[in-house]
Amino acid sequence: MRLKKWVIIVAALLVSVVGILGVDSASVFADESKDPDKEGGSSQVTCPTGTLREGKKVSSYAECNMEVVDEDEKVTAVGTRIINFGSGIVGFISVAVVVIGAIFIATSTGDPGKVKRGQMAILYGLIGVVVAFLAFAIVNFVITNVFKS
Repeated sequence: MRLKKWVIIVAALLVSVVGILGVDSASVFADESKDPDKEGGSSQVTCPTGTLREGKKVSSYAECNMEVVDEDEKVTAVGTRIINFGSGIVGFISVAVVVIGAIFIATSTGDPGKVKRGQMAILYGLIGVVVAFLAFAIVNFVITNVFKS
């Protein structure tokens, strides 16, 4: 039973990581046979007014609202997502530790050992919350001020 829970938790985390990092669907679902530069490819279309690529020539209307991202920006964006996701997980676990510490104290029935254990859990959980918040703040500060120059 415990193994089944861990398998479910790990699977959920993997699905979350893939969802947060995202998949470039344009490259995954791109049909090479419709490349306008290749023989038998479709003609290019001009993006209509109000789209992200207004007035640009693209191979399909679906590309008109796709952001143009440099490779350098893509790397920093993925790095930022990974670090923010990691600090979010650390923050979530820290809050859970604080709640567990509170439960230890509430169910201690006056046992000094359980009270001490609960106090330490709350202390370490709060330290984890502070570390997660600082990691998030420092990484975003560095990314926006150093790499976006």
